[in-house]
Amino acid sequence: MRELLRQFMRRQADTKDRIALASPSGTWRSGSVAGLLIYLLLLLGTIAGDKLALAQSAPTSPGVLLQSGIEKEDVDGDVKSAMTIYDKIATDLSAPRDVRAKALLRLAGCGEKLGRQAKEVYKRILSEYPDQPAAAQARKGLALLNQQVTSAKPVAVEGTTTSSANVSVGVYGHARSTATNVYGVAGDTGSTGYGAGVMGDAYATSGNAFGGFFSTASPDGAAMFAHSSAISGYPIAVTGEVESPNGVAGSFRTHAGSGLVLLGQSGPNYTNVFSVDASGNGFYAGSLTVNGTVSKSGGSFKIDDPLDPLHKTLSHSFVESPDMMNIYNGNVVTDRHGRATVQLPAYFEALNGDFRYQLTVIGRFAQAIVVEKVRDNRFVIETSKPGVEVSWQVTGVRHDAYANAHRIPVEEVKSPSEQGHYLHPGLKETLQRVSK
Repeated sequence: MRELLRQFMRRQADTKDRIALASPSGTWRSGSVAGLLIYLLLLLGTIAGDKLALAQSAPTSPGVLLQSGIEKEDVDGDVKSAMTIYDKIATDLSAPRDVRAKALLRLAGCGEKLGRQAKEVYKRILSEYPDQPAAAQARKGLALLNQQVTSAKPVAVEGTTTSSANVSVGVYGHARSTATNVYGVAGDTGSTGYGAGVMGDAYATSGNAFGGFFSTASPDGAAMFAHSSAISGYPIAVTGEVESPNGVAGSFRTHAGSGLVLLGQSGPNYTNVFSVDASGNGFYAGSLTVNGTVSKSGGSFKIDDPLDPLHKTLSHSFVESPDMMNIYNGNVVTDRHGRATVQLPAYFEALNGDFRYQLTVIGRFAQAIVVEKVRDNRFVIETSKPGVEVSWQVTGVRHDAYANAHRIPVEEVKSPSEQGHYLHPGLKETLQRVSK
């Protein structure tokens, strides 16, 4: 362009029609005016060309690039190309934070338009750009996705029957193949809310109706199998809920009256950790913590017999008391004055009250008495001879806060539902003889 301008100026110098602002007489020459106009046009073209070249050589700013992406999306309708631009801006660490946040927001919007996952992009904005205005819009977008319902009743397949027969089916599926992984009816869902792959609803307000009923004829089958594949978090394979105050969230029964009602297994080897059989006998493999009162008809420990552990077991019964009694015992030898102080645990008096004492001398005849009762978690024994070994026992009744609030009643009147019935019907005859 500059070369064209220089050629034009040389031509003008070789002719009498040289560019001038005015003639000596003060009037414009037509030739000079035409030349001036051409000169000005060439000059403007030169300036525009220089600006264009400068613009082409300079990198596009993130803000300008963002605007071009918006035009691609909103004006041209080219969502995929716009997403490429937005992604480029979002990954450009040299771009201003507000521009990157805006690009991510537009990227999430494009994802929603194409039916793609936009939640993760919204979460990224909230995580990386919580100080930017785009975060507020991302929070709203995320909330809308969580609450979104695409239809009042989105149903792919629906079946209805008006039959009044005892056995009627709205939808029925049957897979005749004997191969593995064959399903008569299968359902899945991508919902992140309270979605269900398969849902059953028994809306009858009376009768023995089932929201879902499953059955198997295989001797090795399971009428219902639930599997949670998540390897993190707190997933639940089966959960039951009930609204009625008299309802049961989970009920199990064995019609044969034998076998196990409930079985819990753990690990790849299916180790039994707890079970309840049809007679009510329970097994628990680990420790058991009860934050309440345990009422039982009897109790014992049961271990391998130390003398024959492979063929016998050894059991001892619990020591029972009508009180919440604790027992402490030990041996002590009196000094040359015939005295001995028995030191009890630091918590002894805080836990116990109503103390009882027993003393037995060992090895020779002597007398032994308690000369000082329990005080400051100790008591003093005195024997009639020095150096006497004494076996002692002290009992106390719990008087801690929990025990005082939950005393065990020794005798109670049976509840109306228990009146006229035995807790152990098998002992009826023995109980009748004793009660006469």
